[in-house]
Amino acid sequence: MRLILKVILQVAGLYAFYYIGTSIQDWLGLPVPGSILGLVLLLVLLMTGILPVGWIDHGAGFMLAYLPLFFVPVTVGIIEYPILLSKTGILMIVMTITGTWLTMFAAGFTSEKLSKRKEEA
Repeated sequence: MRLILKVILQVAGLYAFYYIGTSIQDWLGLPVPGSILGLVLLLVLLMTGILPVGWIDHGAGFMLAYLPLFFVPVTVGIIEYPILLSKTGILMIVMTITGTWLTMFAAGFTSEKLSKRKEEA
């Protein structure tokens, strides 16, 4: 029961960062989505140690565990539009796979270069 309450409070805290980010975006009229601003604020607080990871770890883990469920309706919704899957569907699949591979390559290449630079220092 205590863990459930902890998860609920932590998810509420994560939602508070979302709300603060959207409030900042509305207040300043920035072209960046408020959810991104909230994530940046959360990252800054975590990196500086102002907000300990233990204050959000269970809530974030809970949300990440159920994240794939949010993609199921989108996938089912695409099935209702067969035109998307005929001509442009193949192109979209190829572009998605290519983009994924390029992202993985760039991340691996950058990690390897940074790792070598750290070893040399």
